[in-house]
Amino acid sequence: MCKIEIIRNFFLWLLDDNGVHLINWYFILMIIDVIIGFVKSAVKGRLHSRTYLKGIAVKMLAISGIVVGNMLDDLFNNYLNIHLGIDISTSYTIGLLVYEGLSIVENLRAMSVFTGKLEYFINKILDITEKTEKVKDKKENDKNGKSK
Repeated sequence: MCKIEIIRNFFLWLLDDNGVHLINWYFILMIIDVIIGFVKSAVKGRLHSRTYLKGIAVKMLAISGIVVGNMLDDLFNNYLNIHLGIDISTSYTIGLLVYEGLSIVENLRAMSVFTGKLEYFINKILDITEKTEKVKDKKENDKNGKSK
């Protein structure tokens, strides 16, 4: 089996049944994020029930977004016969997976779990991101200044 077939089969497994595997991964990452976030708050001495409940509410809204995306997919494909070429619920769930993954990394970083070369690598990425943002802001300011 060549590498392309392996990748293709992986994505077929990942995205079959209208993205159910992705939703399972989202639940797994969500539980890990909640646990790590709880530990981080406890370690930092910032464990507040209001913040915790707000985070849980956001996660519940995200889950309801998957349901709404699935309803939209059903509406477009089965009732309106409009084929968008993408699956809304799957695309949204992939976005949630990225968000949860970044949240986990952010919480671990706040607890100083990353050390050595990994911390150096993360700092380099953050520095590049910050520099890119500054350049974009400067270009936008220059553009706005010239138009006046």
